[in-house]
Amino acid sequence: MAIKQFFKISAVAGALVLAGCGGDININEGDVTNQTGADTTPDPAPGDGSDNALIEAGLATDVSADFPEIADKPVYQLSANTQFNENVTLSADAHWVLNGRTAVGGDNENSAVLTIEAGTTLIGQAGEDFLVVRRGSQIMANGTAEAPIIMTSVQDVTGQETAIGQWGGLVILGRAPANSCGDQVGETTDDELNNCGVSAEGDAGQFGGNLPEDNSGVLNYVVVKNAGRTLGNGDELNGISFAGVGSGTEVDYIQVHQNLDDGIEFFGGTVNVKHVVLTANGDDSFDWSFGWTGNAQYVLIKQDAADGDNAFESDNSEFDAAATPQTNPTIANVTIIGADDANGVRLRAGTAGLLANFVITGPDAYSNCLRINGTESQANADNGDLTMTNSIVACAEGNNFSDDESSPGFTQSWFEAQAGNQVVAQDGLGLAANGYQPAAGSVLLEGAADMSAQNSYFEATTFIGAMDASDDWTAGWVTVGLN
Repeated sequence: MAIKQFFKISAVAGALVLAGCGGDININEGDVTNQTGADTTPDPAPGDGSDNALIEAGLATDVSADFPEIADKPVYQLSANTQFNENVTLSADAHWVLNGRTAVGGDNENSAVLTIEAGTTLIGQAGEDFLVVRRGSQIMANGTAEAPIIMTSVQDVTGQETAIGQWGGLVILGRAPANSCGDQVGETTDDELNNCGVSAEGDAGQFGGNLPEDNSGVLNYVVVKNAGRTLGNGDELNGISFAGVGSGTEVDYIQVHQNLDDGIEFFGGTVNVKHVVLTANGDDSFDWSFGWTGNAQYVLIKQDAADGDNAFESDNSEFDAAATPQTNPTIANVTIIGADDANGVRLRAGTAGLLANFVITGPDAYSNCLRINGTESQANADNGDLTMTNSIVACAEGNNFSDDESSPGFTQSWFEAQAGNQVVAQDGLGLAANGYQPAAGSVLLEGAADMSAQNSYFEATTFIGAMDASDDWTAGWVTVGLN
């Protein structure tokens, strides 16, 4: 690599006692101004892919001898708690072992671009090993269906038994708005957004700001497996955390498998995601809060009876359900395959949103397939700020809908009153042999809403759920979790 690298090694600070959605974040005013229009994101300038630049710079060590089970490529371990302050490439001709908190850039300073080549594997050995991209920096993880980027545990690559929580995960911190900025009550003002500093879980850094189109880079064909970390009561790393991430960020074709906490979680921000696979995660699969206003299309969730909770857990703010910017995403084409003792879609704590083309199904012991909790979210449902159309619920008859004790029947009445919705028997969906794709003649192949007519991010579809009968877009790059 014919570029000079400069890096900073920083010690890991003590773990914070954090709060937030599920207790995940803590609120602190930052001392960095994020004025609207200011953009210090570096231009991507990756090196030539040589595998020796980091070793020559003293930032990585050849540890191949410690991993005799891995024979296809050299194994390089990054130095402990590395912070990259200039652009760097992790090349596909080696396996890369994380060593503590590996950070890309400082908080709106020393901004850098981390390029990860297609086909590269990143390995974590313990819960303290995680990768964080900080405000003002970028990750360029541009895999392909033939050569996805894999972030996984050492047990996975050495042929040992895999499980949840074997390393930390991926955290992306951006400068887009979140209603957790400031005092977390009522309207989040421009001043609070411009001076926002919300501490993310795992002492990863701060997020939030006033740049809705902020660009944290690219995630394409990225698979995160066997991750998650518990630091304390409610302070947990997700498979991928999107914290204040802006709409300039590209996220397409990602999988999170067997994560200790949530598969993916959005803490505010405006980022959009497409082609998402969430399998066997230990808590919620798809979680949002604190004013996320992005879009999502083609989401496939398969839950696990051993650890899963909600397929969707959806909040505005646990501190003030009326806080603004209000959580208000648009989500379309979702397939949820539930499992015993897990739950379906939970809408609560003042969330709004436009949901369409969902199918929710599961076995007899799959509970609460669709529910709206709390007076604030019920008010949004009544006034049209929270909608679900052209969707199918196909659970056991007594488990299709759930409500607060004070409002029995609310969720079912709301669902059945909206356009295109159906309640179908569990065995009436006409699924293919793989259990998640519709077969020819399936009820899922008609009656969809065309979301492209109202939102240019969405592709036009004629089917309900994450895919049609002819195009399994998971083929090739998703190798675990759907069988």
